[in-house]
Amino acid sequence: MTRPAGRITAVAAGGTLALALLETSRALAGLPFSLSGLAGRALFAIIAIAASRTLRPRRARGRWIVPASALAATGALALSGGAAALGSTAGAWIALGLFFALTLAAALPSGERVSRGRSVTRIFVLSAVAGIVPMAALELACRFAHEEIFVLLAALLLAAVWLLLVLAASAWPSRNAPVRGIAIRPGALVGTAILLAAAGSAAAISAYQESFFEPHPPPFPGISADAPFLCGRSAPSSGRFDARQVFDRLIARVAENPDKGTPELGMLALATGDRAWGGCFRESLLAEIAEGQFSRRGKTKFWQYGAALRAYYFPRVAAGYPELFSPGELLRARAWFGAINRRALAVGWDDLVYAAAYRKRPEGPYENQENGAALLAILEVEHLAEPRLSAANRRYLDRASRGWQARSRNSDDAFSYQSEWITNAYLQSLRTGARPPAAVRRSFDWLLLQTPPDGFAPDYNPSGPPRLPGSAYFGASLLRDPAFLWLAAKSVRSFEARGLPVWAQPGVERFVDLPALSPEAGSCLLYGESGLPNRPGPLSPDKIVFRGGWNDADPYLLLDLRFEGWHRYRATNTIPLLRARGETLVSEEQGNPFSFLPIERRLFRDKRIPRENLNGLLVEPRGIAAAVSGLAGFGGAWAQDPPRVARVESFAPVPGGGRSVSVVAGWNGWTHRRSIAFEPGGPIVVLDDARGPANESAVAWHVEGSPDRAAGRYRLGASGSAELILVPLDAAPGRILERHRPDTRGLDLTYLPPHRGRLGLASVFLVGPWRGASVALAGGIGGRRLEVTGANGAFSLELPREAATRRPE
Repeated sequence: MTRPAGRITAVAAGGTLALALLETSRALAGLPFSLSGLAGRALFAIIAIAASRTLRPRRARGRWIVPASALAATGALALSGGAAALGSTAGAWIALGLFFALTLAAALPSGERVSRGRSVTRIFVLSAVAGIVPMAALELACRFAHEEIFVLLAALLLAAVWLLLVLAASAWPSRNAPVRGIAIRPGALVGTAILLAAAGSAAAISAYQESFFEPHPPPFPGISADAPFLCGRSAPSSGRFDARQVFDRLIARVAENPDKGTPELGMLALATGDRAWGGCFRESLLAEIAEGQFSRRGKTKFWQYGAALRAYYFPRVAAGYPELFSPGELLRARAWFGAINRRALAVGWDDLVYAAAYRKRPEGPYENQENGAALLAILEVEHLAEPRLSAANRRYLDRASRGWQARSRNSDDAFSYQSEWITNAYLQSLRTGARPPAAVRRSFDWLLLQTPPDGFAPDYNPSGPPRLPGSAYFGASLLRDPAFLWLAAKSVRSFEARGLPVWAQPGVERFVDLPALSPEAGSCLLYGESGLPNRPGPLSPDKIVFRGGWNDADPYLLLDLRFEGWHRYRATNTIPLLRARGETLVSEEQGNPFSFLPIERRLFRDKRIPRENLNGLLVEPRGIAAAVSGLAGFGGAWAQDPPRVARVESFAPVPGGGRSVSVVAGWNGWTHRRSIAFEPGGPIVVLDDARGPANESAVAWHVEGSPDRAAGRYRLGASGSAELILVPLDAAPGRILERHRPDTRGLDLTYLPPHRGRLGLASVFLVGPWRGASVALAGGIGGRRLEVTGANGAFSLELPREAATRRPE
């Protein structure tokens, strides 16, 4: 083989491997293969390699001679990068190509006479730069909207692609002609690179720390720190429950939990007074002590919550059954809790990540949901702390107000986290004695006002097993409020029907003699405290709950208004749950596509849930997000960075329903107005009106149901007790993509409008007697309305002016 042929082969091999890696990544991201896309990525690689040949510096007499072409390319990179920051996708592609070309050129200077080790070191350092810088730029542009571990994996992918391109470029030698340009000493170049890296890292970390919540969220009339919930009234349920039966059924669900552990056994021992359960608790706890659980094992810092539950139940069970533990066993238990205390205060590598995000020095106690504070507090209360560490425990606990003294809810966006946070607030209050009545009530109201009328736990962004029955009963015990006993009864019945386990709840150890009375709150606008566990943020819009009442069959709709918190997901202006007649009609698409990751990383939650799995507007990415998606598939086909909050333009509750308008603005140039009409006893209508640049957009729905015979009409629910009709508000019809989820009744719908840059859609849910009604548009320019006609009567809804005046291109 001739030498030129060998070079061509090496260039082709490197480029082909790089393209194969990119196509594999895109396939894993779920993006379809296309020849035009492959050709575009191949052109990107060829241009980067070819350009690097003319940009290579030359080493001469201990200096680097940087050619004028490289200086011009650097200036062009700055200009195109600025355009990308303003949302230009073309600018982002140019900037990414120039960045790859310049780093490839720096990796392969001409005239080099240095050791192989130094050359390899420089190449691998530059490969890290080639992976980190584009992903850092992406996260800055998207306000750190992507899951950190996947950002890291994408950076490693880009670094690997860059190394393959270096392999190809190294087989294409630069010209030996003298290079004209600026002479720079290597030390000055390295020093400049280090300064730029330090400044860029500091700026990125600062932006990361500010990305978790909106500093100036939009207010709403009538909402304040003292009154964060704005609710209408609803007719109470006619259901009645016996207080003793509620407690007995709750405890029975705990006993029937197939995965019950030491805390559940402790709760059963205290609640039943049965020594047999006390013996089971003793055996389980001693086994954990022998294994060194929590004191030297545990993959994530969530272990501190489990350890706190054991520190709560151990002294209570020991006091309730005085002869249960021998003196030697009591000593071993105390030594074990001392070891847990030491481990809780020990700093690990993960604490460095939390310190960077939370803007604090690294510490061992787990800030999320205040698990670490609860553990240290209960160790101090029960005199189980390591004596030499007690002062350190108290310093940590006394440094800042937490629990009910600081807030009334957990700022992470998951229903199940609130129950965990309430337990942690209670354990801390055992030490301080402080339980501000307003904060305590709001913390339980946060659960009550979001729960559907049949007691179904609205498990949006599922982050752990739902703990609603225990939390509701604890609320009844702590507040002496019959509404929470009623909620406990409803949720226990719901868990029984679905075969869900009930977990241990500190504070629920005895029967509460109260009547179980239905709540009377109706539809609600909920604001909540934002921020981070150690850095409170302002009151921010969070949820709108529409409910037809508190009877099991009454309809219910939940609208999410935010993308905030440490555990956050991209739910701004989406509908996590719609239920009617005791059935789920609309929910998030959930699954577990990351089973290959470590346990805490494989859970399908938070920013791992892509926007297209939610029920709301989808828009095409632009700028650096579009370029990285187009190159490597990262982020998928739709933008993953919705605004942190939606502005509530109007909210008007009425008995049995209400109306709202919520607006998202400035998302890749798009403005999305979502109007909801939740008519008492009538249809439920969701109007979506979106306008933006000439890019693709869509509305996604994930329903439990199947298509009907008529186009755009779908049967919902296991019994087909409801229907969904999608009515385009453009004169020209759009397309509806349908995908059946395997092994489920799930149906994923994506409505694509006929024109780029604008979208109008009416989603009409016909529940109960409205099923089978006809839906049509009537009227003319500036006065169109949606008309629903069926056996149950007629309903008419005036369309917003933006939708009414829409015209095709």
